[in-house]
Amino acid sequence: MTNSEIQEKIATQKEITLRILEYLNLLGIDCCLAGGAIRNWYYGTPANDLDIYVSSYMSKSKLSDALGVGASKIKEVGECVFDPKKYPNSPVLDISEIVDYKYEGQTIQFIVCEPASKVTATKLDTIKELPPLPLPKSAVLGFKDAVRAHICTGINKSLIGPDGTVEYCKESLKDLEENTITVYTEKMSTHQHRLTLTNHLPKMIRYYPDHKVKIETGGPF
Repeated sequence: MTNSEIQEKIATQKEITLRILEYLNLLGIDCCLAGGAIRNWYYGTPANDLDIYVSSYMSKSKLSDALGVGASKIKEVGECVFDPKKYPNSPVLDISEIVDYKYEGQTIQFIVCEPASKVTATKLDTIKELPPLPLPKSAVLGFKDAVRAHICTGINKSLIGPDGTVEYCKESLKDLEENTITVYTEKMSTHQHRLTLTNHLPKMIRYYPDHKVKIETGGPF
């Protein structure tokens, strides 16, 4: 691709992202773009896909409406389920469903989730049997804060909300500016920690072999 084509593709991806986030926001749905897309744009390359986090009470029909005419669903992980081998939950974010769509040639992944309740956050690794319903659902973090805390590497912790503003944090800027990949383990479950080290981190190293890897036991939350 020429530089002009690359910039045009990035601009198209940003326009699609903002269109979807604005639509969902009008419906009163918590949403944000997070992860690798913002990282790629920072480095001047198109995103492989768009990871859009949405609040878990949204119906599939609203997912389809957000994409509009011409969208075709290309893969669905499952109804109110997800593959924990690929998408581990964490003590800060409960993922209930992941749906992939194709829209105007762009792959968009909707990650349906909500901030973890205090019950989930404090007992994720040790709980054997859930207490009788109803469970208290007092969220530990707000929606965007929970999404950011769930993401394990600083280089991917930037967000974009419905107003289109890129919300960097000190962890993401540090990695982006210093060519590092920092893994924050504080908010990980044991399962998430294991998958990060065996799956996600090796993939990041393949993407950016010149970046130095760091492991931090603490994090921004």
